[in-house]
Amino acid sequence: MRKIEFSVEEDKVEATLKWVEEHPCKLRGKYQGAIGGAITYKFTDTTIGQIQTVMCACGEKYLINGDDL
Repeated sequence: MRKIEFSVEEDKVEATLKWVEEHPCKLRGKYQGAIGGAITYKFTDTTIGQIQTVMCACGEKYLINGDDL
């Protein structure tokens, strides 16, 4: 089986998880469907590196590696 894996640098993981837990979300505590899906991680490869973003269903976004680009 072939795989594609994405990783986040360890020092960025804590900041990302903190944002997920603490950003002002108008949907927090509300039903998000049978399988959730409120948080989406997006990895976009570019010619200058990879853009790593986490997005909430409320519309807020957090650039995980913003200071690396």
